[in-house]
Amino acid sequence: MWEKIKVESPVVQYFIGLSVNIIFLVILLSVNTSYRNLQVPEGEYSNNLWMGTDVLTYVEPARNFLEYGVFGNETIPDYHRTIGYPLFLSVMMFLFGSHWLVATLFVQAIVFAFVYPALSKIAAMMFPNRTSIVKPVFVFSLLSGAYFATVPVLLTDLFTAALLIIGTCFGMMCIVNRSWKYLVLQVLLIGIAGQIRPTLILFAVINVLILICMAKRHGIPFNGKVRRLITVSSVSILLICNLPSLRNYVNYRVFRPTDILESNLFNYLGKNVMTCKGELDRYNEMLDEIEQTGDPGHILKLRRRYALQIYRKYPLTTLKYYVYNAIPVMGHTHLLHVAHFFGYHWQDESPEGNAVLRKSKFVLAVLLLWYVVHLGLYVLFMSFLIRLLVSRNYLYLFSIVVFICYFMLPSFIAVGGNRHRLSIEWLLVICVFYEIQHLLEYLREQRTPTAGIEG
Repeated sequence: MWEKIKVESPVVQYFIGLSVNIIFLVILLSVNTSYRNLQVPEGEYSNNLWMGTDVLTYVEPARNFLEYGVFGNETIPDYHRTIGYPLFLSVMMFLFGSHWLVATLFVQAIVFAFVYPALSKIAAMMFPNRTSIVKPVFVFSLLSGAYFATVPVLLTDLFTAALLIIGTCFGMMCIVNRSWKYLVLQVLLIGIAGQIRPTLILFAVINVLILICMAKRHGIPFNGKVRRLITVSSVSILLICNLPSLRNYVNYRVFRPTDILESNLFNYLGKNVMTCKGELDRYNEMLDEIEQTGDPGHILKLRRRYALQIYRKYPLTTLKYYVYNAIPVMGHTHLLHVAHFFGYHWQDESPEGNAVLRKSKFVLAVLLLWYVVHLGLYVLFMSFLIRLLVSRNYLYLFSIVVFICYFMLPSFIAVGGNRHRLSIEWLLVICVFYEIQHLLEYLREQRTPTAGIEG
């Protein structure tokens, strides 16, 4: 029976992914500890896993919208969060009433399972001569927990990553098939993702690179229709993904989607540097000056200015904390979230704001194992990039590096954890399994007598 299951089939992959998501949710809902850690951190659940996290910054605007018709505080619009995810939550609250939370988790489980067939399709389009990588890419993505471990979380990272991956898949398909239908789906999905997280405001530039690479990869002439597809796709994405900036400009005359970047630059990285150098009093003076102004635009300028002053004064300390923040983002396994739901962690001290996690040697062993796996992943990925460089495939190399830097460099400013890796991990995994197959073929050729004689 198992031999008849075609794991490389998009339909099979979707239903395997959906089954894993649903089973995971059912288990969490059935266990007292994990059930408690599924809830919004308020009332009797106020000290659960999500205490002190961003969860309420999405839930409260959603409730406010249902009551006042505004995403913010009563009738005052918020400029700290984009409205996409609170809008989604408010729709779920309106449709399902007191059962909105469980309904939201199951809707997310259904949507996120589409990532698996999208990844396989992307892999096949990126490397049409290596379609055999589809199966290992799917298996690794499933085992890593990247696309199921945070299904039961009211945060935006996986939602954005899922829509971005699926939308990118349709974008590639629109070029490979020269189809306006797929372009519409691409713009719709990436446009929605742009309302959920502000990171996509300049994604249109990367989109141009991705679509040109697809045309070149498949030997498609860069003719009028392909140029029109790329132009319409990229301009549409640029406009739609900047709607949050337009909203803040209308409300506050600030053309920025949120204040999160400036907040991270000053409130997190800047504060850590100043604390390390024994200048917390000076930092607090800067903070007081910022808080005394009520103009959002002036607040953003002051945060940027003071952050840059700190970085210029202490560049090595800034670099130290930047690298320190990058380690959990790039190294931690997504499976840690699974342990957290059941009240376990890998270290003695639980994360700040949380009083329910206990140290587990098994969790520590899993964490260390995946650090080794991720190290191997990055070594193989660097090997892949070097081969692109040696073969002078500069466009492909440049596009991949720009894509990764665009999403990852800002994520190292503050401590965010592995969830910030979701938008790029899929690309790493696809390239790595292509590299593994290339290396295996090379080793097989080296072992043959003919190869030895020719060498």
